[in-house]
Amino acid sequence: NVNKCHLLPTGRNCTNYEYRCSNSRCIPKGNLCDTQCDCAATCEDESLDQCSHYYTKINGLSVCRREATVACTLSENGKVVERCIGTNYTCNGFNDCLRNFADDEYGCEYGDITRELRKDLETNDY
Repeated sequence: NVNKCHLLPTGRNCTNYEYRCSNSRCIPKGNLCDTQCDCAATCEDESLDQCSHYYTKINGLSVCRREATVACTLSENGKVVERCIGTNYTCNGFNDCLRNFADDEYGCEYGDITRELRKDLETNDY
């Protein structure tokens, strides 16, 4: 869709936590090699040399490598779609799965904040 192209953030400096696509779009580094094309038309974020460490293609389907990734899953039109997130991006306070995929932050410990929230949930009847 041509109109959607204008919504892509371009022309700004990417942060240390972002990858700059050749079209100047900044995407979270957690989205590199996740089986999803995030750099728009170029899909260069899925053709980087290190991507084979995160997933492999079997009969045209992308399959996450379990030793290096956490699979974010989504059921879409009766099919299960996987998005591969590097284990170094889990429990970092940001849902790297994105776009209605399962949350890679589920069950993570965040120090005192998690303990206080858990204590609050245990003492209140919601």
